[in-house]
Amino acid sequence: MPHPLGASPFHGRPSPGPQSTSPREPFAVRAMYANQTRWLIRLAVGAGSPSATGRAWEDGGLVAARTGSTGVLVTPLGGDPTPGQIDAGLAWLALNGGGDVLIWSAVPNPSLDLVFASRGCQESFVPCWMWRTLPMDALPRPVPRDIAISIATEGDRAELAGVRDVPYATPDLSLPILSLATREETPRSVWLVIARQRHRPPNRPAPIVGVGTLHLLDVEGKTIAGLYNLGVRPDQQGRGIGTALTAALCRIATAHGAAGIALNATPAGEPVYRGAGFVETGRGQTWFLPQERLRSRPDPDTVRGAEVLGSGMTSDLPASLAGTDRMPNGDTPLAFAARFRQRRSAVWLMANGARPEIPALWRVGLRAEALAAMQDPRYLNAQDGPEGTTPLHEAIRDDDVELARLLVGAGADLSIQDRQYRSTPLGWARALHRPHLSTLIEAASPDPEG
Repeated sequence: MPHPLGASPFHGRPSPGPQSTSPREPFAVRAMYANQTRWLIRLAVGAGSPSATGRAWEDGGLVAARTGSTGVLVTPLGGDPTPGQIDAGLAWLALNGGGDVLIWSAVPNPSLDLVFASRGCQESFVPCWMWRTLPMDALPRPVPRDIAISIATEGDRAELAGVRDVPYATPDLSLPILSLATREETPRSVWLVIARQRHRPPNRPAPIVGVGTLHLLDVEGKTIAGLYNLGVRPDQQGRGIGTALTAALCRIATAHGAAGIALNATPAGEPVYRGAGFVETGRGQTWFLPQERLRSRPDPDTVRGAEVLGSGMTSDLPASLAGTDRMPNGDTPLAFAARFRQRRSAVWLMANGARPEIPALWRVGLRAEALAAMQDPRYLNAQDGPEGTTPLHEAIRDDDVELARLLVGAGADLSIQDRQYRSTPLGWARALHRPHLSTLIEAASPDPEG
């Protein structure tokens, strides 16, 4: 089963340099975030004229850009954008074909959670910033014998256009990167590196099995390399190809005077980069806004109601809000209040007729109300939220042993599957590596998946 938690501007012209950074954050984080911001702008503007319009936007350090069929919104490091700036950035993306939008913060920023949730955004993955100082005496070169690593040239365009099964090498992404990597510029700042099998099929080029991108930028007087879009074909993973691509990119960065190289690692990629000498320097935060919500953004009154509910100012809430089916981010009003730990809002909602939801009541400390709701099968086994999870699924997600034990003891149906991953509570416990909860569920039923 897939893991239940899942798991990437300038008013008509690109910025002349990196966005402002905050001295409060480690240099490696500041450098990576500045490099990434500039890289996203370059991807959006493309290899054409620096005065290309309509692909990027900026206001007060908040950057919006179109990259391929999707959009990004990058928050400034060292200060929060205003809600008005965020609304303007999202409006720009909606008008400029932004598709789905990924919103980036260099560091965890709970102060923006309510702002983005009130506008329809959902929490997404946690970026892991990793860093390696350059130069180093011993760069790894573990290239499998049947794999060749090379710097991409214009002659590789046709072959790259046909790649469909290598992560980050789809034509809408790899071809714009190739254009940037092969344009005439001094000094050069972009490289695309390819891993391909040495043995060519008859009358065909050797298959591309991996790619990686390098982008150089001056940050605070130092040349800093950013490593992006490194992917290996699934059937070739685990053979050292990712490490070989990483080593090749490190050597290019060293040869061009980079003081360090930085990247954002996925959980699957972290071991590869640690093996190549990278260390973790911090964690960021992201949010996701689906295209349909971008194009049908909530009106100002709805946004305001969500912000008030999430901040606990119940005196400003209309009674009709308790009967609202969903908040902008897909939560019920009670789940939305619990997301921001607003007990006062939860009490107000219940007093105004909101349906009891056991996980939400439990999260805000309304334990007696949660225990009472467990006595009713309608609430005990209710499937809520975008994933269609039961209270027991939610207890497992939160690793809440006490709540899970109470739910099992109340007779929770252990066979119900969530609607997104099609998995029972036991499946979630196993996927999330909660052996204590797996044991609890297994002991309660001889056939919990049945």
